[in-house]
Amino acid sequence: MDEFKTNKLEISIKILKKLENLSLTKLSKNIFSVSLVLLKIIAIVITIIKEERLKIKLKLFLVKTPIIKIVNIDKDAKRISLSYKATLDNPWNKIKDQVGKEVKIKINNVTDKAIFGELTDSGLMGMCHYKELSFSENIDELKKYKKNDIMNIKIIEIKDDKIRFSKRALEKDPLDWFKDNKKKIGDIITTRIHEVLKTGVKVAIDKEKKLIITIKKADLAKESADARPEVFSSGNALDAKITELNLERRVIKLSVKAAQIDEEKSLIAKFGEGATKSGATLKGIFEKAIGGKKKKKKEEK
Repeated sequence: MDEFKTNKLEISIKILKKLENLSLTKLSKNIFSVSLVLLKIIAIVITIIKEERLKIKLKLFLVKTPIIKIVNIDKDAKRISLSYKATLDNPWNKIKDQVGKEVKIKINNVTDKAIFGELTDSGLMGMCHYKELSFSENIDELKKYKKNDIMNIKIIEIKDDKIRFSKRALEKDPLDWFKDNKKKIGDIITTRIHEVLKTGVKVAIDKEKKLIITIKKADLAKESADARPEVFSSGNALDAKITELNLERRVIKLSVKAAQIDEEKSLIAKFGEGATKSGATLKGIFEKAIGGKKKKKKEEK
């Protein structure tokens, strides 16, 4: 290029606009210190010189280097921003429609709370919290995985260039049992004692024992003397009332005490107040009820 006088910033803009349209460029070392490396382009700014005008000699030579793009020109700040990344296809745009799809990831790191891995086809990073590994939400599930493992997983969210994965989303949700069996709050269900704790008992709702719920000591019986966990045995059947059910928040609460209270109310409604008095037996209750029915029939005759 011929020697010329002009504003330093305008010269920079002209040069960089030429660079943007060339795939083979090089700047002379007299004015710029340039390092054009694949995937990394360092913004070029003319050295600040005190003189308002000066003669600049620039030469353009051909050399292999990626196309770059001018992304911003700030004349007030005398700053020019370049980007090689802006010339590439954005991989995030390609996976926006993949939420809910099963993918493969390579594990890069396993922390104390989550697994971080990259999609095998694009290299984009994402995270799987330990609660998303299984429906048991047991943190020990993390011990099953290690760096460089390949695992099948589902994308459950893509937001702000961040991906959330879920392993358990590939399986049937045990909580679907309530929908499948049309159970709701207020219903009484029969469970099986899975484990006896000091603070209550764990019960299995489904036959596969994938749906385990803890019933607290205070909800084990109407009478406090009968609410001692040690009187219960693993494997025994236990009727309990659904007192809270929020499938979205995954909150379930069962109460044996509430079931006993409902049963008591039902007996009173059928057989009278004496049905629940201390010392009353089922035999006496039924005999009284049957006797009452026979007497009523004789009177009708």
